[in-house]
Amino acid sequence: FLFTINVKMSENKKCISYPANFNLEVIKFAEEHGNKAPTRQFGLPPMAAMIGLWRKHKDELLQMPRMKRAAQGKKTRWPNLEEKLKHWVKSQRQTGAFVSTKILINQRRRIAKEIKKEQRGRTRNN
Repeated sequence: FLFTINVKMSENKKCISYPANFNLEVIKFAEEHGNKAPTRQFGLPPMAAMIGLWRKHKDELLQMPRMKRAAQGKKTRWPNLEEKLKHWVKSQRQTGAFVSTKILINQRRRIAKEIKKEQRGRTRNN
């Protein structure tokens, strides 16, 4: 059940992630025996605080596919920008256009400027 992913955090540290079904198994055990007991039972590196966070997000874990890694990555800061950029990339690919990293970055800047203009217009109209 232990899955490791090497991420450059420092020389000897590894980022460890677990699938949702394993997190739920640990949560069930923690509800019966406390947050520190799963560390001893499962030989987990996560401390009681990590298990507490898993318990807090139990409802989300129950709705996830069982083998999906739970809570991977940060939430996007600008969801509107990301959605518009994703739509633009899809439309470019449908027409067969090539989208390089530089083109993508420039389009992201254009969309960000458009969003800023829209927001300024809303604040002036209110």
